[in-house]
Amino acid sequence: MRSLRKRHILILLLAALIALFHLLSGHKKLMNALAEGTLPLRQGLSRACALLPFSAAELLCTLGVLALAAWLVWTVVSVLRRGPRLLTFWKRLSLLLAVALILYLLLCILLGASYRGDSFQDRSGLRPAPQSMETLREVTAYCVEKLSESCREVPRKGDGCFAVSQEDIFAAATDI
Repeated sequence: MRSLRKRHILILLLAALIALFHLLSGHKKLMNALAEGTLPLRQGLSRACALLPFSAAELLCTLGVLALAAWLVWTVVSVLRRGPRLLTFWKRLSLLLAVALILYLLLCILLGASYRGDSFQDRSGLRPAPQSMETLREVTAYCVEKLSESCREVPRKGDGCFAVSQEDIFAAATDI
């Protein structure tokens, strides 16, 4: 019973922290500070996930579904085997709720703060502005001209396809 009481306190604390995050999410300076404070952790997680030859998000979703299925089986077996079924079910459900709240709080802190902070436009000072059709034509003509100039330098096969192997591209990429 003591561990269940601690779990109830944890659930209430997590719910209060989530509510506090959402209440304060309109304060951009606070969200910017939170996003800046968690940046090294987010960058580290990103670097670690980039090392994997598969999608880390898909792996985590798959593991989450498998864990939920295992939890369901564990809960059904526990409820059927143990004495006070409602208490056993509540213990399992409160554990699931605590884990879900922890994951949601981490999501709020690691990603939500960045979304609720300053946008790229706010940080850079760049703003979209309307452009005339003439300006768009000039920019397009400039891009086409530069593309035409550079395409003469691209090695091609007889059929017009690119004539450099992928290995050569990767080998030369370190010199760029």
